[in-house]
Amino acid sequence: MPILPPPPKESHRRAGRALQHFLELRQDHDLLRQVPTELFEAKFIQSLPVFNLAISRRPIKNLARQAKRMSWMYFVQYQSAIAALEVGMENGRHRHTRFLQGASMGQLLDSVRVLRRRRAAYVKQSHMRLLRIYALHFSCVWLHGEKDILVPLQELPGRLVTDTEYESAEFLDAVYQASKSVLDLEAKAAPKLKLPKPPATPKGGKSR
Repeated sequence: MPILPPPPKESHRRAGRALQHFLELRQDHDLLRQVPTELFEAKFIQSLPVFNLAISRRPIKNLARQAKRMSWMYFVQYQSAIAALEVGMENGRHRHTRFLQGASMGQLLDSVRVLRRRRAAYVKQSHMRLLRIYALHFSCVWLHGEKDILVPLQELPGRLVTDTEYESAEFLDAVYQASKSVLDLEAKAAPKLKLPKPPATPKGGKSR
Protein backbone atom coordinates (compact mmCIF):
# COMPACT_ATOMS: atom_id res chain seq x y z
CA MET A 1 0.00 0.00 0.00
CA PRO A 2 1.65 3.29 -1.06
CA ILE A 3 2.23 6.12 1.38
CA LEU A 4 0.45 9.32 0.35
CA PRO A 5 1.39 11.82 -0.92
CA PRO A 6 3.96 10.36 -3.37
CA PRO A 7 7.47 11.86 -3.22
CA PRO A 8 8.34 14.69 -5.61
CA LYS A 9 9.85 13.46 -8.89
CA GLU A 10 12.96 15.63 -8.48
CA SER A 11 13.63 14.18 -5.03
CA HIS A 12 13.06 10.60 -6.21
CA ARG A 13 15.41 11.03 -9.19
CA ARG A 14 18.13 12.51 -7.01
CA ALA A 15 17.87 9.60 -4.57
CA GLY A 16 18.22 7.10 -7.43
CA ARG A 17 21.29 8.86 -8.83
CA ALA A 18 22.81 9.11 -5.35
CA LEU A 19 22.39 5.37 -4.77
CA GLN A 20 24.47 4.66 -7.89
CA HIS A 21 27.01 7.30 -6.85
CA PHE A 22 27.49 5.68 -3.43
CA LEU A 23 27.96 2.31 -5.16
CA GLU A 24 30.79 3.82 -7.22
CA LEU A 25 32.40 5.20 -4.05
CA ARG A 26 32.04 1.91 -2.19
CA GLN A 27 35.60 0.66 -2.77
CA ASP A 28 37.12 3.84 -1.35
CA HIS A 29 35.08 4.11 1.87
CA ASP A 30 35.27 1.72 4.80
CA LEU A 31 31.67 2.31 5.91
CA LEU A 32 30.25 1.75 2.43
CA ARG A 33 32.31 -1.44 1.99
CA GLN A 34 30.43 -2.90 4.96
CA VAL A 35 27.18 -2.62 2.98
CA PRO A 36 26.35 -5.51 0.59
CA THR A 37 26.66 -4.57 -3.07
CA GLU A 38 23.15 -5.92 -3.65
CA LEU A 39 21.74 -3.20 -1.39
CA PHE A 40 22.85 -0.51 -3.83
CA GLU A 41 21.13 -2.38 -6.66
CA ALA A 42 17.83 -2.79 -4.79
CA LYS A 43 14.69 -0.83 -5.57
CA PHE A 44 13.22 1.64 -3.10
CA ILE A 45 10.69 -0.13 -0.89
CA GLN A 46 9.43 2.86 1.12
CA SER A 47 9.49 6.64 0.94
CA LEU A 48 8.88 8.89 3.92
CA PRO A 49 8.68 12.70 4.21
CA VAL A 50 10.68 14.11 7.12
CA PHE A 51 9.43 17.06 9.21
CA ASN A 52 11.17 19.14 11.86
CA LEU A 53 9.51 20.81 14.85
CA ALA A 54 11.25 23.66 16.67
CA ILE A 55 10.78 23.90 20.42
CA SER A 56 9.11 26.91 22.03
CA ARG A 57 7.80 28.20 25.34
CA ARG A 58 4.39 28.44 23.73
CA PRO A 59 2.07 25.42 23.54
CA ILE A 60 1.89 23.74 20.13
CA LYS A 61 -1.64 24.25 18.86
CA ASN A 62 -1.40 22.78 15.38
CA LEU A 63 1.36 20.27 14.66
CA ALA A 64 0.63 20.11 10.93
CA ARG A 65 1.12 23.87 10.60
CA GLN A 66 4.12 24.28 12.88
CA ALA A 67 6.17 21.31 11.67
CA LYS A 68 8.24 22.05 8.55
CA ARG A 69 9.11 19.50 5.88
CA MET A 70 12.88 19.22 5.59
CA SER A 71 13.59 16.17 3.42
CA TRP A 72 12.46 12.82 2.00
CA MET A 73 13.82 9.40 2.95
CA TYR A 74 14.01 6.40 0.60
CA PHE A 75 14.59 2.92 2.03
CA VAL A 76 16.37 -0.02 0.41
CA GLN A 77 16.71 -3.53 1.81
CA TYR A 78 18.72 -6.64 0.99
CA GLN A 79 18.10 -9.55 3.34
CA SER A 80 18.65 -8.11 6.86
CA ALA A 81 20.59 -5.05 5.64
CA ILE A 82 18.55 -1.83 5.58
CA ALA A 83 19.66 1.64 4.56
CA ALA A 84 18.05 4.91 3.56
CA LEU A 85 18.92 7.86 1.37
CA GLU A 86 17.76 11.20 2.72
CA VAL A 87 17.35 13.98 0.17
CA GLY A 88 17.27 17.39 1.86
CA MET A 89 15.37 20.46 0.70
CA GLU A 90 16.91 23.90 0.27
CA ASN A 91 15.04 26.91 -1.12
CA GLY A 92 12.42 24.60 -2.55
CA ARG A 93 14.96 22.38 -4.36
CA HIS A 94 15.89 18.81 -3.49
CA ARG A 95 19.61 18.30 -2.88
CA HIS A 96 22.29 17.18 -0.36
CA THR A 97 21.65 13.43 -0.25
CA ARG A 98 22.84 11.48 2.81
CA PHE A 99 23.37 7.72 3.06
CA LEU A 100 22.03 6.38 6.37
CA GLN A 101 22.53 2.90 7.71
CA GLY A 102 22.54 0.97 10.96
CA ALA A 103 20.08 -0.40 13.48
CA SER A 104 18.12 2.88 13.68
CA MET A 105 17.07 2.53 10.02
CA GLY A 106 15.70 -0.95 10.67
CA GLN A 107 13.92 0.31 13.79
CA LEU A 108 12.33 3.15 11.84
CA LEU A 109 11.17 0.92 9.01
CA ASP A 110 9.78 -1.63 11.47
CA SER A 111 7.83 1.08 13.29
CA VAL A 112 6.30 2.26 10.01
CA ARG A 113 5.29 -1.29 9.09
CA VAL A 114 3.83 -2.07 12.51
CA LEU A 115 1.80 1.16 12.59
CA ARG A 116 0.55 0.48 9.08
CA ARG A 117 -0.69 -2.98 10.10
CA ARG A 118 -2.32 -1.75 13.30
CA ARG A 119 -4.09 1.11 11.55
CA ALA A 120 -4.64 -0.49 8.15
CA ALA A 121 -8.06 1.09 7.57
CA TYR A 122 -6.96 4.52 8.81
CA VAL A 123 -3.75 4.54 6.77
CA LYS A 124 -5.81 4.77 3.57
CA GLN A 125 -6.87 8.31 4.50
CA SER A 126 -3.60 9.35 6.17
CA HIS A 127 -0.02 10.39 5.46
CA MET A 128 2.89 8.54 7.08
CA ARG A 129 5.71 10.86 8.17
CA LEU A 130 8.85 11.06 10.28
CA LEU A 131 8.92 13.89 12.83
CA ARG A 132 12.21 15.09 14.33
CA ILE A 133 12.68 17.46 17.25
CA TYR A 134 16.41 18.11 17.21
CA ALA A 135 16.53 20.17 20.40
CA LEU A 136 15.10 17.21 22.35
CA HIS A 137 17.15 14.54 20.49
CA PHE A 138 13.82 12.93 19.70
CA SER A 139 11.96 11.53 16.71
CA CYS A 140 8.76 9.63 16.04
CA VAL A 141 6.66 8.07 13.31
CA TRP A 142 3.74 10.39 12.61
CA LEU A 143 0.52 9.16 11.01
CA HIS A 144 -1.11 12.41 9.94
CA GLY A 145 -4.80 12.53 9.13
CA GLU A 146 -8.08 13.61 10.63
CA LYS A 147 -6.69 12.31 13.92
CA ASP A 148 -2.91 12.29 14.34
CA ILE A 149 -1.18 9.23 15.82
CA LEU A 150 2.47 9.42 16.91
CA VAL A 151 4.83 6.59 17.88
CA PRO A 152 8.15 7.60 19.54
CA LEU A 153 11.40 6.09 18.30
CA GLN A 154 13.24 7.33 21.41
CA GLU A 155 11.99 7.92 24.93
CA LEU A 156 11.16 11.36 26.20
CA PRO A 157 12.11 10.57 29.81
CA GLY A 158 9.17 10.63 32.18
CA ARG A 159 6.77 11.62 29.41
CA LEU A 160 6.76 9.40 26.30
CA VAL A 161 7.91 5.81 25.75
CA THR A 162 8.88 3.98 22.59
CA ASP A 163 6.59 1.73 20.53
CA THR A 164 3.48 3.33 22.06
CA GLU A 165 0.76 5.14 20.14
CA TYR A 166 -0.10 8.65 21.33
CA GLU A 167 -2.84 10.92 20.14
CA SER A 168 -1.97 14.49 19.29
CA ALA A 169 -3.10 16.26 22.49
CA GLU A 170 -1.16 14.01 24.88
CA PHE A 171 1.89 13.98 22.63
CA LEU A 172 2.03 17.76 22.15
CA ASP A 173 1.61 18.42 25.87
CA ALA A 174 4.55 16.12 26.65
CA VAL A 175 6.70 17.85 24.01
CA TYR A 176 5.70 21.27 25.36
CA GLN A 177 6.66 20.33 28.93
CA ALA A 178 9.98 18.86 27.81
CA SER A 179 10.68 21.94 25.69
CA LYS A 180 10.13 24.25 28.64
CA SER A 181 12.55 22.22 30.75
CA VAL A 182 15.26 22.42 28.07
CA LEU A 183 14.76 26.15 27.51
CA ASP A 184 14.87 26.80 31.28
CA LEU A 185 18.20 24.94 31.56
CA GLU A 186 19.60 26.89 28.61
CA ALA A 187 18.51 30.17 30.19
CA LYS A 188 20.24 29.30 33.48
CA ALA A 189 23.43 28.25 31.69
CA ALA A 190 23.62 31.37 29.53
CA PRO A 191 26.16 33.95 30.80
CA LYS A 192 24.64 37.10 32.19
CA LEU A 193 26.11 40.23 30.63
CA LYS A 194 26.65 43.29 32.80
CA LEU A 195 26.52 46.49 30.83
CA PRO A 196 28.82 49.35 31.96
CA LYS A 197 27.10 52.24 33.64
CA PRO A 198 27.00 55.48 31.63
CA PRO A 199 29.38 58.21 32.88
CA ALA A 200 27.94 60.56 35.47
CA THR A 201 26.93 64.02 34.28
CA PRO A 202 29.00 66.76 35.99
CA LYS A 203 27.07 69.13 38.18
CA GLY A 204 25.88 72.12 36.24
CA GLY A 205 26.92 70.52 32.98
CA LYS A 206 25.02 68.91 30.15
CA SER A 207 25.33 65.44 28.82
CA ARG A 208 26.28 65.01 25.19
